[in-house]
Amino acid sequence: MPWRYILRRLAIAVVQLAVISVAVFFLMRALPSDPVGHLVGFNASPQAIAHVRHLLHLDESDLTQLAIYLGFDTRYGPGLLQGNLGDSWNSGAPVAEEIRTYLPITLELISYSFLIAVLVAVPVGLLGALRPRGPVSRGVFVYSLFAGAQPEFWWGLTFIFFFYVKWGLVPAPLGILSPSAPRRRASRAWSPSTASSPAISPHSSKPRSTCCCRC
Repeated sequence: MPWRYILRRLAIAVVQLAVISVAVFFLMRALPSDPVGHLVGFNASPQAIAHVRHLLHLDESDLTQLAIYLGFDTRYGPGLLQGNLGDSWNSGAPVAEEIRTYLPITLELISYSFLIAVLVAVPVGLLGALRPRGPVSRGVFVYSLFAGAQPEFWWGLTFIFFFYVKWGLVPAPLGILSPSAPRRRASRAWSPSTASSPAISPHSSKPRSTCCCRC
């Protein structure tokens, strides 16, 4: 029955998400990096470093951190099971808020890319199929070998350099979102100079939740 297949696939997806979440949690902790140094700076005082480690619960055991991250230990607030994805270390904003902001733009970009790919690929594919040894088929073969060997981000930087910087044919690549929109920087929020703020004050009884997977 189709519904049995769908339920089985959904159950497998839940197990996969759980395994991946736990695996990423421990893999991130195996990296030779210090998240506290990223937030407060490597020249911060030992007191500031210890304070931030306490707020991030990094002074707890790995199993306790995992329980907080997944939401089994709710003494410090909701976790992943309660829908709390934590805060971004790049912007300081909640990850869920970041997803709500950028997901529509990402889907729009994917839709335009897919539409252009279909409009180009279908006619070219038909021409190549009608004449397998023709110039179109050979050209597509050579292009596929060349394009597959090039990273996409390199093409993006190349297009920006020529079409915007060099020739000035396109507007500035600032994106749809306004670059003047206020952004909460995580490094600013955790700076020792802002130690009197509620988010990181030593007298705060409920510190702000930060994503334990170091996003």
